[in-house]
Amino acid sequence: MQPQKEIILFIVATTFLLFILLSFIVTILFLNKQQQHGFVKELELVKAGFEKDLLQAQMDVQEQTFQHISLELHDNVSHFLSLAKLQLTTLKKPMPDELLEKMDTTTQLITNSLDEIRNISKSLNTENIKSIGLVKTVQQQIEQIKKLGQFTINFTLSGKICYLDDQKEIILFRIVQESLNNIVRHSKASLIQVQLHYEVEKLVLSIHDNGIGFNVENLHQKENCHSVGLKNIIKRSSLLNATHKITSTPGKGTTIIIITPF
Repeated sequence: MQPQKEIILFIVATTFLLFILLSFIVTILFLNKQQQHGFVKELELVKAGFEKDLLQAQMDVQEQTFQHISLELHDNVSHFLSLAKLQLTTLKKPMPDELLEKMDTTTQLITNSLDEIRNISKSLNTENIKSIGLVKTVQQQIEQIKKLGQFTINFTLSGKICYLDDQKEIILFRIVQESLNNIVRHSKASLIQVQLHYEVEKLVLSIHDNGIGFNVENLHQKENCHSVGLKNIIKRSSLLNATHKITSTPGKGTTIIIITPF
């Protein structure tokens, strides 16, 4: 009887030890899984931070390039055109009416070119955006597009204007600029609506056109000029910690909404 009792106790003890061992193994596996999950999450955060820093660096380089081009246009190209205009206006007269008419036309073309170069220079100049702010810079860009005579553009400003830091306003203006360039080049639209709505804690930017539209599902599948512009808009909005919404239907236009927290 005694040996049988010992065998039973041995089996019970062994089972208990196996249970403890199994529990230990399960606990170790669980903790390891949690540690792996935490490591993956931390790695994702590091990756996201690196991608954001890289994107910011790219945007900074782009702004420096824009600034350089702006100064070149203002200081060099405008200077040479001004000299050419001066040369034309100081030519000796009298001369045949036909030649005078051509000179006047050429002078006017140079004047128009100087105006366009100044407008382009302003839109590229980072310091100009900083000095006059987002609202006025957007208005300047809209006036520049109106001169093309191809679009009806409505600009709506609502709410109490809250000035953001320079970097945010520059990024928002580049989003507007990219959106309008996309519309001019690809949309075949006749109507453009731009809205800046200032709320208590956020700024809502909305840009709508009545153009040909596109299939939003193809945005990340096809690489073309249109999609590159939209992807730039999405990238820039991520630098603002903004939410973006792009809606479009073929034949019914496109709407881009960027919501930026203050």
